Amino acid sequence: MLGVAPGAPPEVVRRAFLRRVRAHHPDVTDEPAGAADRTATIISAYRVLRELPPEPGRGAPTAPPPPGPGTVEVITDEAVWVGVEAASIGRALLDVADEIGEVSYVDGSGGIVQLTVRPGSGPTCWWTISIHPRPGGAVLVATLESIEARPAPDAGPLTATLAEALGRRLADPGTHS
Repeated sequence: MLGVAPGAPPEVVRRAFLRRVRAHHPDVTDEPAGAADRTATIISAYRVLRELPPEPGRGAPTAPPPPGPGTVEVITDEAVWVGVEAASIGRALLDVADEIGEVSYVDGSGGIVQLTVRPGSGPTCWWTISIHPRPGGAVLVATLESIEARPAPDAGPLTATLAEALGRRLADPGTHS
């Protein structure tokens, strides 16, 4: 599914995963029919490869906890698993997004939120987060795109911030920003 050789190093698997998600994501593909299912399959393949025992001489991969009800887990630098129904994520995502950056676009029917962010000393970027319902929860897929002449930085720290803040927000739904 990811097009990598057996025993490929984790960084090769990750690059292949990101390349495939960018090509098949419903928001960008030229073939929208079945794009959500293809993206889910790509994410599942990546999770399986990350959880394989290491080959001799290589360090152990970081295996995420199994997703469960209420679990918020970073899958990759650009994807977060949220173990609550997708319909319950929208308001919490908006509250959290408003804490992280300036919300510049919301498509409630399509489950898309776009923020303008400036990660660290990097360029100003658009960070687009889309909600993809799955059995038992949803996957949030986030893309970071520079709107300056400089390339976008690594999205990992933003994604970790999103997962942490969303986890807190969903654990205490009575709080609002």
